[in-house]
Amino acid sequence: AAPGAWARPLERSRQAIKAFAEDPGGPVSWEGNSLQFAVGKRRRPFAMADPRLAQSPKMPLLEWPRTMAAPLDFLAACVKGSNGIDHKHSVLLTATDTALEWQMRDEMDCFEHTCEISPGPPAKTNFSIDYIENLLQHCVGDIVTISLGTDYPMRFVANIEGGTLSATLAPRL
Repeated sequence: AAPGAWARPLERSRQAIKAFAEDPGGPVSWEGNSLQFAVGKRRRPFAMADPRLAQSPKMPLLEWPRTMAAPLDFLAACVKGSNGIDHKHSVLLTATDTALEWQMRDEMDCFEHTCEISPGPPAKTNFSIDYIENLLQHCVGDIVTISLGTDYPMRFVANIEGGTLSATLAPRL
């Protein structure tokens, strides 16, 4: 939601609760778990919050063509090496038979870095560097598990302080 998008609904909620507190028999009443407003002879419910906002989005069950363990220091070096490149451009992450290749370029510059990984089928994806940069700030340990495929989201699983972080990043097409 845009910054300040909740200001108006929150102010409406405050006004409704204030009116209810001042006159319980007036145009505002509680019925079940919702506030009701009397508008003429009709009563209308007032949703305090949309319950769908509290639910986790349903992630489709995906079977990624390639899952690999990547060194955390490799990804950190890639992010650091890509800092001089305009972030509006995406990262191309390619898994060949035995290597993981990071490539980010703009009109003026290019950064490429490669590390060895366990053998597997080839796969590649484009994604925003900003997400990986933010995720890496919270990671601990030496290894990050990456699952990817051509035109698949990228799954990123890493250890963080007190647990495990699992994020799915949509590809930039």
